Order: sequence, then structure tokens, then C-alpha cells
Amino acid sequence: MRDALPSLRTPTLLRRRTGSGFVATTHSSALAFLGAMIMIAVFACNLRFFTRAFMSSVPRGVYRRPRKPMTTNTTAPVVVSSRHCRFLRDATLKMVPPACGRSKKTVYSRKVRLPLLVTSLGGAGSWHASLRLRDAGLRVEHERLGRDGSVCWLYAVRDSTQRPYPVPPAAAAVRDLDVRFRRVLQIIRCPVGNVAALSTHKRSTLAFAARALALPPPPPEDAPTGATQLERSLYRLTLSEKESRRRDRWLLFLSNVWLGWNERIERFADARARIEDDLSGAALCDLVELARDDEKSGERVCVSSTEAFQAGLDTAGTLARAWSHWIANRGIFDPKRCLRGACADGPRIPHHRRHANVSWSDLVSALPPPKLREVAAAAARYGYGPNGDCKGREEEPV
Repeated sequence: MRDALPSLRTPTLLRRRTGSGFVATTHSSALAFLGAMIMIAVFACNLRFFTRAFMSSVPRGVYRRPRKPMTTNTTAPVVVSSRHCRFLRDATLKMVPPACGRSKKTVYSRKVRLPLLVTSLGGAGSWHASLRLRDAGLRVEHERLGRDGSVCWLYAVRDSTQRPYPVPPAAAAVRDLDVRFRRVLQIIRCPVGNVAALSTHKRSTLAFAARALALPPPPPEDAPTGATQLERSLYRLTLSEKESRRRDRWLLFLSNVWLGWNERIERFADARARIEDDLSGAALCDLVELARDDEKSGERVCVSSTEAFQAGLDTAGTLARAWSHWIANRGIFDPKRCLRGACADGPRIPHHRRHANVSWSDLVSALPPPKLREVAAAAARYGYGPNGDCKGREEEPV
């Protein structure tokens, strides 16, 4: 009876089963529970580290920021108002400066931060600029996201349900992502040349630009569905006695888009370059502080954030895409051009679109005097001569 007393005094919850019966236990289970809680707390505090170590939060085709932080460009706006902060945050893809404060949580699942966005108006030469930058060593993609950024005129505005991007590759690249660019380079083209090239775009693309600028939609008279770029341009801008009114309406609409789109980019761009100057890729990188002197050649080259292994993966993927284009075009397409980021047909010239010719006298006859003065003042501000002169570079008529 006395031998059984110790076991009877032991609470039921502190006894464990053994081969000889019930015996009293120590506080080991409580210590194990406490240790488990400590491990869970440590794991929760370092969840971000474990996610980076074992999972990649960066989507395919997009890369992390460079190791060295970039300095602020002196051409960026100095005064940051609350209105400008809302404009940057809600209407552009540029990174919001720290002076604007922290923004609310976004509905996007992943954040992507890239060094450079080169943007312009459609037909201003963004395709040519992307070739120049890739030749200089920068990993950018035309109308897509590359490891160093993107060259896309659509990314001058933020994609939304009210005005979704009309180009599927450009829209798919940023879908469900919070994409932001640290530097923005604006590409400018003289008004007569840009208006003529813009006339080749589809109606849906022009309607997207009009909605972004709060302008009236394109004129109702338009080329039939399925027309080529040249056919659309000729239909909209060809001058004849019967079609002069239609041409004037289109010239007024396209001039409004040229003026409003470039003024919009001017509000948040860090630097600007004219496509007529035909700058090299290194010169373009110099404008946004992304160039350095190459130790071997002594020439200026673009500073890429891509590591050697990542660059090899990019080259392999680009080669595969190039040969797929070669097969689809039955051997006509040159796969070497795809290595420079131009998986499309056409000669390598700044203005590869065929379009109707437009002169300054055409704008004088079509635009009201106040609007004409606005276009002329903007052209002069961008460095062009009087009456929209393109510095001796005439457009070749079709």
C-alpha cells in the first residue's frame, strides 16, 4: 500500500506509460513545446530570407536590381508635390521617390524593379533605340520586360481596366505585377515625321492613346479592317479634293496625340534624346547614368545588371526564338538580328515603317492657328528648328 502512494500522488497528466507501469515524468514535454515555439518564431521572423533562399520571387524574364545603387539624375523634377506624387504612383510606371512617402498596399502579387524604361510616342523610333542599347550591352526588350528594363512607348502610361494595353506581348509582360522603373529616357521625333509614322497604327492603338490623354476618339472615317500599315496611312493622309476634310481631321487628331503624349512623358522623364541625332547605345546610357568606360576597349559601354550566367540564359532563349522565327518565315528571316532584340522583319533603320509623307505646310492647312502654335512651340523646346524643321532630315515620300 505504501509503495503505491507515490504513484497515486502524481497527477495523471504528468505520468507516462512504461514497460513496468505508470511512472512520474519530468518537465521535458513543456521544454520541448517551448523550444518548438521559439523555432517557429525564428522562422517567422526570417521568412523573407528563407523565401529568397529556396524560392524565386522574380518572374521569368525579369531580374533583380543592380548591386550598386544608382544616383539620382539631376534632370528629374526637384519639387515633388502631392499631386505629382499621385501622378507618378497611379498613372506611370516610374518609381516613386522617397519624398512622396510610402504608398498603400497594392493588389499586385509581385514587385519588379528595373533600371531603365525608354519610352516615346508610337513611331518615334523606340525599335531602333532598343537595337542600339542591346548593341551596347544593355539587356532590354522591345515591348517586353528585359533584365535591364524595357523599350516600349505604351509603358508611358499605366495599364488599367479602363485603358488596357492594346499590344498583347506588352500587356502580358506586366500583368499581375507591380512594375517600376528607376530611370526614364524619352525618345523624341520631329512632329511631321512622327505624325506620319503614327498614322500607320491600328485604330485600337490610337484609341488607347486618346483615352490616356482624355482626347476625343479617332475620326470615324478609317481604313477597312485588315489593312496594312501603308494602306492605313495612305487612306488617312492622302490628299485629294474629295478627301481633304478627312485628312485634316486625321492630322488634327494625330497632332494632338503627338503634343499631349510627349508633354506627358516630359513630366516624369529623367532625360531626353532625339531619334534624328542617331545616338549610340552608350550615348543613350550616358543620358541616364548607366554607362562606363570599358577597360579592354576603352570605349563607353552600357552598365548591365545581368550576371554572366543570366546573360547566357538570355542568349539561349533569344536564339531559340530567332530560329523559330526563321522556320516560320521559311528561311527569309535572319536569326542574327534577333540577338540584338529585333525579332521582326524590316531593315535596321531608325524609321522602318512605310507611310504617307507629311510636311509642315500640311499641318498649317489642317490645324487651327492656336494648335499650330502649340505644336511649333513644343518642337522648338525639343530642339527642332522653326516650322517643325527636322534639321535637314527629310522624310522619304512613298
